[in-house]
Amino acid sequence: MKSRVSPQEAQDLLRDGKAVLIDVRSLGEFAACRAVGAECIPLPDLERRAGEIPNDKVVLVICQHGSRSLMGAERLRALGVTEIADVAGGTVAWKAAGLSTISTTGHRDIMSLERQVRLVAGLLVSIFSLLGFLVAPQFHYGAAFIGFMLFITATLGICPMISILQWMPWNRAATNPASRMP
Repeated sequence: MKSRVSPQEAQDLLRDGKAVLIDVRSLGEFAACRAVGAECIPLPDLERRAGEIPNDKVVLVICQHGSRSLMGAERLRALGVTEIADVAGGTVAWKAAGLSTISTTGHRDIMSLERQVRLVAGLLVSIFSLLGFLVAPQFHYGAAFIGFMLFITATLGICPMISILQWMPWNRAATNPASRMP
């Protein structure tokens, strides 16, 4: 099994009943638009809920653009899942390939968690830097801390800020029954 498959290859595996598609985005992103047949296990919950994933099929991991699915696939490999691949280009590529998706009618577009992290981190660094220049130089430590946390996030592949942001009301879709594994 290749470690990365195209959306069309993923669709073929799903159609033949040989695979299960796991979406590792937040419940809110999943509710807004998802590939038909996808089941949602947000990336921060992956290790805890890995037992819910069938082990008799190829596990395909998808996200918005492909970076979180790559992390999800790596985490599942570390847990012993051998038949696994991430879907290249994520849900964006899935839609671009003309494959079936489910969109919640009237649901506003939700910024991806990755973009939310960049937004919040950039805003915090800007605020701490500005306060460091205008109020007291000690505020520069806040900017340095955010930079250090971004380094740790990239190095270890875990992001505490995503864990916090996924619980924000705009990222929640607790009433969405399609987000639960059968």
